[in-house]
Amino acid sequence: MVLYALFSMAGLYAAVLASRKLALGTGKRDIPAVISALAGAMLGSQVPLWLSSGFGARGKSYLGALLGGFLAINLYKFLFKRTRESFGDNFAVGLPLGAGFGKIGCFFNGCCGGRGLFGLERFPTQLAESAFNFAMAYILYRLFKEGRGRNILFPVYALSYLIMRFFIEFLRTEPRVAAGLTAYQLLALVFIPVFCLVIRSRTNVPVHASV
Repeated sequence: MVLYALFSMAGLYAAVLASRKLALGTGKRDIPAVISALAGAMLGSQVPLWLSSGFGARGKSYLGALLGGFLAINLYKFLFKRTRESFGDNFAVGLPLGAGFGKIGCFFNGCCGGRGLFGLERFPTQLAESAFNFAMAYILYRLFKEGRGRNILFPVYALSYLIMRFFIEFLRTEPRVAAGLTAYQLLALVFIPVFCLVIRSRTNVPVHASV
């Protein structure tokens, strides 16, 4: 439990530090937008657990937080007529970096693990996710430094994460809720097309970064 807390705190610190120090995006930070994203992430982190184990299930889901933050900030943009602005680049490196540390904490805590596979009692899906997130943080950082992928860094990360998560769920012991799929896989199937459309729209229409 101590190691879980330490890696969770390290992940949070790394995410905040990366988002601030790398100065992703242009313009001043928009506090209301950040608050909206955080509120959505907090609520969204519960949804996959409720779908899997019923309302009142305890815990937090990174996938749910990612999607909840995305929905909340887009609702904020719609309500305040800022739909042509992009906020995600500011968090595109920090999110996977923080998640990479957080999943190591999950490994030491014994949660979010896989089923028996390849002679292992439990396949370490947490470490596989951690490696994926660290790799994505590096790739997105390089894309930003090279001036590529502006305004689509977050949807590229979210799309990549959802695809990875869909397949890695087959190795986990999560409850199957419909059609032999977990709640995480069903959410991935819903949102993968959404992020494909977001990427397509942002590569065709100029978007103004503001956070």
